[in-house]
Amino acid sequence: MTKPAIGKKVRDRSLSLTFTINAPVAKTFDAITTRKGIASWWTPIVSRTVAAGKEFQLGFEGLDEKIRIRIDEARRPQSVRWTVLIHSGLPEWNGSRITFDLIGSGPRKTILQFRHHGLVPQLACYGECKAGWDHFLDSLASVAMGQPGSPFGK
Repeated sequence: MTKPAIGKKVRDRSLSLTFTINAPVAKTFDAITTRKGIASWWTPIVSRTVAAGKEFQLGFEGLDEKIRIRIDEARRPQSVRWTVLIHSGLPEWNGSRITFDLIGSGPRKTILQFRHHGLVPQLACYGECKAGWDHFLDSLASVAMGQPGSPFGK
């Protein structure tokens, strides 16, 4: 048995994005953790209650795709952890984890550290999914700032 090298880093090549939102951290957290919030930036079709320990489902008008997500953690206002249980259109997402870490940077700024663990460049869907996350996270930022989002289908 060999010991791991001290100081050796394991490279996590999951999709990771960090950016600043000009909105209070509480508003950003609410946009990620409420049914109305998610409907305003990702997709208007959100079923069930969005609460820690629960599951919710997303639908996409005109597509025969559904995503079922379990909310593993929602610690106000600093972190949200989801596990994708089923993505009917992209099975590569099944079992992947999505994390949002929020850091307040003054009264009207949030640093959002987003990571989709398991969404790696080797997957065929990576480019399309990264473009999708770029779009929907910009939409999330707009909603947190009190502006209209651009969820799927709008």
